[in-house]
Amino acid sequence: MTQVLSALTTFINLLGLAVSLCLGLYIVTRTPHRRLSWLAALTLWALAGFYLYNTLMLAMPESGVLPLLRPVVILALAMGFHLVLLLPPEKERPGRDFYLPPMRLPDGVRRLLGSLEPTVSRLGTPLAYGLALLLVVGGGFTFGLPPQVPDGPAIYLSDRVSGPLYPLAVVYLVLLGLLALLHLWQSRKEELGTRGRRRYRSLFAAVILAGLAGLYYGLGVWFQLDIPSFPGDAAVGIAGLILGYTVARYNALVEGRVIRRDLLYIALIIGSFTISYLVVAEILYLGGHQFSTLTLILIIIVAVSSLMLYDGLRSTLDRLFYREQFRELRANLRALAREAGVGQT
Repeated sequence: MTQVLSALTTFINLLGLAVSLCLGLYIVTRTPHRRLSWLAALTLWALAGFYLYNTLMLAMPESGVLPLLRPVVILALAMGFHLVLLLPPEKERPGRDFYLPPMRLPDGVRRLLGSLEPTVSRLGTPLAYGLALLLVVGGGFTFGLPPQVPDGPAIYLSDRVSGPLYPLAVVYLVLLGLLALLHLWQSRKEELGTRGRRRYRSLFAAVILAGLAGLYYGLGVWFQLDIPSFPGDAAVGIAGLILGYTVARYNALVEGRVIRRDLLYIALIIGSFTISYLVVAEILYLGGHQFSTLTLILIIIVAVSSLMLYDGLRSTLDRLFYREQFRELRANLRALAREAGVGQT
């Protein structure tokens, strides 16, 4: 049973690592000029750090990389909250509204605050980042620490250790979840049409999944419950995938791309290349090469990064080797292809 749970937990975390890394690179390479794309990509890459942390804690609990990944995982929560306040995207927000997006507060709270409401409504994002930095400095890691003397793989939440500031980390998780739900509820309430309100369904699902995963992790580690960690890993991954897909879909609509077909092709290509790498690694293993979880992690990172960065590198080389008229021709052809894609849908 332990081997099955260990293999399942490792698979879910490796899959989450690949998907988070891939979707983040997809968003930022397709629309590198949008700040929202970079925030979504950074959130997904921080989430990839969360999965990398979990995988290494299973396979190499004494690795020196784990302390370096903990701050990234905590900041992923703050960046995810920041991203929720900017979704669903409608247009490119100016500097202040992007970096300090206002929270939608209930009418009773607005009347109570009076003239202070515009200032108070913008404190959500600084509060999220500030508390995250305090947890980083104080060592209050939100998902538990590996035991100093590991006794087998840490597949149960009772295998993790909670530090002295761990209750504050649980409060931080609950606070961000409640503020995000309050903002989404009030935003949906202010929408006039049914179509506008429908856009918030997926965001509610993402926040609720992330909140349930946080409670699952937080209470499980705090009370040392003998429950596996993979349900929380899966819920966090689905929540991050929903947020990233929302940004990617908006960018695709603005630029006239067919996102579902694009993502399907990318998934097939990366999947086929990853399987090929694994086959080669298995052949090397049968020939006497030591094959470890770290090798598998490197294979996934190299496969995803090399394939997703291909388009960006190609565009950069185009600017170097093609003359101005050829660059304009290629840009016009790409615009025509995007318009044809819109007509096809």
